[in-house]
Amino acid sequence: MNASTKKLGDRKPSSSRSTDFSIISDTDLNTDLFQRNLTFMRKSVPELAEKIDATNTSSLKLISNNKGEFDVEFRGDRFYGKGHLTWAKERVKNYPNKQGYTELILSPLDSDNLDDDTNAIIYQILKRTVDAGISFASVPVGHEGFNLVVFGGGLCGHLPMLAKTSACQHLIVVEPSIEFLRLSMYVFDWEAFLQGLLDEGRHFSLVINTGAREIADKIRDQIRYINPALVECTGFFTSYPNSVMQNAKEMILKERDTLSIGLGFLEDEIDMVRNSYHNLRDFNGRHYTKMDVLDLPAFIIGSGPSLDNDLDFIRENQQNALIISCGTSIKVLLNHGITPDFHVEIENVPAVVDYVMEPLSKQFDFSNICLLASSTVDPRVSNYFKNIIYYFRSGLASYPMFKQGEESTLHYAIPMVTNLGFSFAQEIGCRNIYNFGIDLGARDPAKHHAKNAPYGPGEYVFKTRIDQPVPGNFGGTVFSELVYLWAKQTMEFAMKRPSAKSHYFNCSDGIRLDGMIPKLSSTIYLEKVNNKKEMVDNAFQQFPEYTKDTFKKSWEDQDPRESVTKLRDTLLRICKTGRPPKHDWDIPRGKKRYTNAAKYPLRYFMHIVRELIPPYTEPTTELHYYRGSTFMCMAAINGYMLRLPKGPSRTTFLKIAREEFINHMIGINKRVQDFYDILDPPK
Repeated sequence: MNASTKKLGDRKPSSSRSTDFSIISDTDLNTDLFQRNLTFMRKSVPELAEKIDATNTSSLKLISNNKGEFDVEFRGDRFYGKGHLTWAKERVKNYPNKQGYTELILSPLDSDNLDDDTNAIIYQILKRTVDAGISFASVPVGHEGFNLVVFGGGLCGHLPMLAKTSACQHLIVVEPSIEFLRLSMYVFDWEAFLQGLLDEGRHFSLVINTGAREIADKIRDQIRYINPALVECTGFFTSYPNSVMQNAKEMILKERDTLSIGLGFLEDEIDMVRNSYHNLRDFNGRHYTKMDVLDLPAFIIGSGPSLDNDLDFIRENQQNALIISCGTSIKVLLNHGITPDFHVEIENVPAVVDYVMEPLSKQFDFSNICLLASSTVDPRVSNYFKNIIYYFRSGLASYPMFKQGEESTLHYAIPMVTNLGFSFAQEIGCRNIYNFGIDLGARDPAKHHAKNAPYGPGEYVFKTRIDQPVPGNFGGTVFSELVYLWAKQTMEFAMKRPSAKSHYFNCSDGIRLDGMIPKLSSTIYLEKVNNKKEMVDNAFQQFPEYTKDTFKKSWEDQDPRESVTKLRDTLLRICKTGRPPKHDWDIPRGKKRYTNAAKYPLRYFMHIVRELIPPYTEPTTELHYYRGSTFMCMAAINGYMLRLPKGPSRTTFLKIAREEFINHMIGINKRVQDFYDILDPPK
């Protein structure tokens, strides 16, 4: 029995045997059904079909009775201990009140977490609702989660029952055992089941990963792709006890904020385009493109508190390694006699200039420092540097408009500026990468940055609450928080990408990063580099030129005003008719299309999400304008709807919400049009 088979269930299966169950011989297995299922899998998920076809289930025996029910036997023990359908009926009946079922309940969205446009619409919705004499419960009043996560597919007899019983529009099934999935294909008609869900306008995701972290990440990614707005009341149904799936469930619940983090504010997207416009309009410099140009050891330097421990080592070795300062760490380095080769910036806020660049420029010479920055940074930043490379930050409204090919962005470069520095070192060819001061937390939360970082009186105000205990890089416990943990996860993903060729060392006395070797700076030996400045200058010259003609082609070859209005009109048609437009990527559906979905009160939200996150398509600038603000508005409406019982009050609320949501779609377009008129007045 291999390792994955052992994880079918951590509990010991029932050894009770009913005399009417007997082992099905290989010749009596329903091979016709299996082959139909396999053919279906080869069309829809070919990689999974290959794994299933290559899997041996000889250690597991399918058994059945004369009533059309099945069980699985391993070494004389039964998995269900009864017929799989009998078990399924008992397990599914009244499942929300049974042990092993959990729902994700969120606090109502705080106005600080909504952009101005969404706040105005939600205020209007609530005012009209209260004026209508309607009040909301403090928590959801039913079990109407958009997502239902089923931990354990088994022989799958419970899946149709859950689909019929629940209100879910997105069913996610986790089955870490390929052996069990293969057995299910002899007794369960996968094609008919999935086609039935599609015909009803519902979504389905299958997660077959075997590690808890992988399972949790896959569930999160599927939820965010299918509908990042309708997260509240996501249900978690446990089919059978399993430590891996239980750990994955606990990870998701603990990291619940990551399910809808980073959706974006409309004003932020407008700022990104505005800053890019002003940075690039008259820019004559270099733009980033991926290339191996500099094989030097790289020191990626953040301003975490442990940086103070390594400043002497960095200063003594600065001629033997590429020094990349990230954000506020430039102040710490310059004050200790260390001049970075590259300084990287990602934030678009004025504070970067006001608290860092302007005061530092009066004390230090920046002429030998190359700036690598997102085109979205405050346009004043470029005034302080002679050599500048702009990269085009993907995932923002500015990216489709200004990018110079798919290689002109840096991947895994968010959410923090240290992620940018780390990704840059990877992509330009550095083979040995050392993290310093990238603590992503602190051993003492009161000491959250290095001593000379700009967090004193009249500088940055640090309000982040660091209170989540996590394992430390050099042992013990370090305290972290949501964005730091997001940055940690992104850096770990960056190390695992197929193109990654570097060796990674974590010299920071902060949180542990999987894939990085903990290393004290006192144990590092670097070979002497005699011509580093020449190497850095040569690397800079290899990046492509950006000219006024480059900008002109990006800006004038598009018609952003018409595009955003066209999208508005599409979204308005969906809101008013409840029907989606036809697309080439539509999935074929049968005659009973949307029979279940017609009962779902926010069906038009599902159609809008598919317009804003279309499959097989890179997002356009207008999609970015609409996405974040629209998703936040949807999340708020969904949260309030769930706190009203079915009946007249909910009906009234949904009518009000749809009317104001339509106004929101119109308002976003007007806001963007006004922005364009100010930025580049029509001639």
